Amino acid sequence: MRKIQNLLSLAFLTLAACNPFLPAARVGGACTGTAIFTWDAPLNSSNSIDQSVTGYNLYSGFSSRNYDFVNNANIGSLTPTITYSQGGFNIGPTYFFAVTAYNPGGESGYSNEVSKTFSQCGETVYINLGSVKK
Repeated sequence: MRKIQNLLSLAFLTLAACNPFLPAARVGGACTGTAIFTWDAPLNSSNSIDQSVTGYNLYSGFSSRNYDFVNNANIGSLTPTITYSQGGFNIGPTYFFAVTAYNPGGESGYSNEVSKTFSQCGETVYINLGSVKK
């Protein structure tokens, strides 16, 4: 009987580790992935980097253009291509990502949307979101 209980516990932990809806604390450790995002800064009318940009919002969610989460990617300097890393993405569900730029006057439109499903614990993926809209 003890052997069966141990096998059932092991089966539960194995299933739980792959279940994207269970908190990591319930399975004794995180089974997540990391994304390294890149995108192009918005340009002004002179085709130079728009110096009025003060930051970026990285959006993610579980369905297209319906974002549940926003992460402020406060980038210190304006460069033509921005790189930003974020971890903690659960294994299994498909995520949809987009980014916007903002300044004191408001927020830009969304960049291209990219979807990704993380399939392995510890996976790191590279996601290019294209150009941020002005």
